[in-house]
Amino acid sequence: MFKRFKFLSVVSALFISITVLLAGCGGSSAPYKKDDIYKDSNDYFVTVTAENEWKVKGYQGYEAIYKVEPMEYKGGSYLVVAMSVKEKIKGNDPWLIFGGTQYYIIAPTEKGFNSVYMGSANSKDTKWEKLKSELEKTSDQEELLKKEFENNKKTLKKFEKTN
Repeated sequence: MFKRFKFLSVVSALFISITVLLAGCGGSSAPYKKDDIYKDSNDYFVTVTAENEWKVKGYQGYEAIYKVEPMEYKGGSYLVVAMSVKEKIKGNDPWLIFGGTQYYIIAPTEKGFNSVYMGSANSKDTKWEKLKSELEKTSDQEELLKKEFENNKKTLKKFEKTN
């Protein structure tokens, strides 16, 4: 009977440990969540409508829905996202992505998050492919993403939470 009790306690402890570990690994590491509303550097309003979808209302009432997908490249507080137009609602695409995919590094701030442009899927734009290759080779993605974020601040876009 003692052996059975010992076995059950070991199994219970193992089950609890695995459950705690998996619960800690879940969730998104993105600095935004559904129903958040942001105002970007261009005074465009961004509503996070789903985990991977943003609705943007911009200049002259132009409106579009964007597919925003966190990628496997992340380190520390830095995360790479792929962004593409899912649907134009009114007028032109406010962020002028024009049917391709663009890549950004995003990092949280006290009031929201910032992003920097890292390239596009366009075959003439090799910047993203070079960074992707470096990210796949490096053992320290955080350091590389931090360096790229700092080096590309000329494309910095700030997103401040309004709700």
